[in-house]
Amino acid sequence: MPSAQRPWTICALRATARQRTSAAARPMSLTAATELVRRLERISTDLLRRAPDAELDDLLAAALHLERDVRAVRVPDLTGAWHLRLGEILFRSGRDREAASHADAALQALGPLREADLHVAALELEARCRDRLGEWEALDTAVERGIGIVERHRYSLSGPYLQAGYMRARIGLYALGVRAALRRGDHDRLVRRAELSKCRSFSVVPRDLAASPQVSGLQRRLRAVTERINREQRAGRTPTRLLAERRALWDRLVSAGRREAVDDVPDLASLRGALNPREAVLYYYWVDRTELLRLTLDGSRLVVESVPVTAERRQALDRFAAALTADSERVEKHLVDRIDEFRDLLWPEDADARAILAGAERLIISPHRQLHSLPLGALAVDEGYVIARWAVRFAPNLAALLARPARSGQRRALLTLGVSRYQVPNVTLAELPAAIDECREIRGLYGTDGWEVAELLDEAATEAAILEAAQRRPAVAHLACHGESVNADTPLESCLYLHRSVLDGLEIPLMGLAANTVVLSACCAGQRAIAGRGMAELPGDDLLGLQAAFFAGGTSEIVATLFPVEDKAARRICAAFHRHRLAGQPADLALASAVREFIASAGVLTRRRYYWSAFFLTAVGPNAPLPANPATAA
Repeated sequence: MPSAQRPWTICALRATARQRTSAAARPMSLTAATELVRRLERISTDLLRRAPDAELDDLLAAALHLERDVRAVRVPDLTGAWHLRLGEILFRSGRDREAASHADAALQALGPLREADLHVAALELEARCRDRLGEWEALDTAVERGIGIVERHRYSLSGPYLQAGYMRARIGLYALGVRAALRRGDHDRLVRRAELSKCRSFSVVPRDLAASPQVSGLQRRLRAVTERINREQRAGRTPTRLLAERRALWDRLVSAGRREAVDDVPDLASLRGALNPREAVLYYYWVDRTELLRLTLDGSRLVVESVPVTAERRQALDRFAAALTADSERVEKHLVDRIDEFRDLLWPEDADARAILAGAERLIISPHRQLHSLPLGALAVDEGYVIARWAVRFAPNLAALLARPARSGQRRALLTLGVSRYQVPNVTLAELPAAIDECREIRGLYGTDGWEVAELLDEAATEAAILEAAQRRPAVAHLACHGESVNADTPLESCLYLHRSVLDGLEIPLMGLAANTVVLSACCAGQRAIAGRGMAELPGDDLLGLQAAFFAGGTSEIVATLFPVEDKAARRICAAFHRHRLAGQPADLALASAVREFIASAGVLTRRRYYWSAFFLTAVGPNAPLPANPATAA
């Protein structure tokens, strides 16, 4: 018989527990209190180890057995923790209303203490109870309180992974808040809560803080440590201690430069105001593993679709995303075509949502979690491939549409970097003969148009040369070389390989290479961390990897690749992108035009999605207006 259907009540269990304790309550010693904490932790650990459908009567009895001792200690933290443990057991046993009452009792016992952890845990427990009870107004109240507390504390942690760790046990509040807003039809709150939990660590290190003594000092120390790392790596050594020191310094720099605020989260009115005519947004948000939200909107309309996802479908989607971004030199050509198997999850089905898309020429896509790993521009829909119908731009979140990265002082200059031969110590890399030709072709395009060009090829591609070229503040940078995505513990150490050294994500922002447009013609350079440090999914959907490095340095738009690309296809698409960009097309339309040209002129084999779908554009800031007729402009 399930625990929730046992004939005896919690009152009876309390009576049994009282009979096992002494009749008179008396103050407990520190040793006894410490032992009580250990017993509570043992109950909590045992609960975590139990299967979801396991019997919990013994744990419930053990928790109730501690009640008299807990009350005797009279320590608010301990009393609150006991109510939380008991509430968790009751929740797992299906006794939601009793669990909610213990969550409330925990809050009453704590008072103003332990706001950042136990308060949030109690509100999260209450929210889960209200969710299962279908009490949407009470759920909305609980999550609003909890989110407010989390937002006051999360940015006191500097490193993105420390923030992710803090959010790991708290992200459920945001997801439940999204669900509460959905059930209540409050779309403003839905968007706000989704945005608060989506890529909030993304930020540009503000240039106006660069002159402050704290930031300047950290930058000098980072450059010095980075130079020592480069010397060690050129000598074939792995400077583990220096790498750890640099990570810590980087976290401090980002923390010093960050200006996070809840006010930065856009509401629907400001978001719609940022959209140009003929633009639409397709926004994804995982409420949990079995519910995906799709939001389709333009300047005046919004359609929200809740998509149920079975466990089998979610697992298949996870496997597909993982296969596309696996650590391998080549993705199977047929694999990309399988994206159509998930069309029912990825593409709007509502007629009003389809009408919004039909009236748009530009599509802004904001994925969530493993959806970042999918070439969504290659999805086949009614109108053909997405990229063939719309100019496509990806956004880390909706707030990115309102960001205004600094672009002052940029010159009409191009930096091209191409590496075909590699002599990186302890690393074996295949030659890329097409990289040099690609850079020279692009140099010719810009040179003919009167641009100043700095060209760094093979042996000339060094950190010192890049630093010198960055001082000229080029508006465009094109980098053709090998790249490596680190989708594990240190994704900001994803890297580009130079002729004899490695340029990683923690080094890039320090070089001042703040080109408005950066093209990374390097395998996997557009991948971002989805998991890490024991977390199957980063709870805050943070932007980590080479994209984050360039955005942190001040770049506004990045063309990169999701998986390894074929050299000749990369050269043709990149050259066409730059040609259309020089002709005045916005970056997203220029990339769409380049891909459409490639498909139209390719042979039967090279027309397949594998050859062109890896390229995508991610941007921050408002979009440039589309030309009068982008279809003919392509």
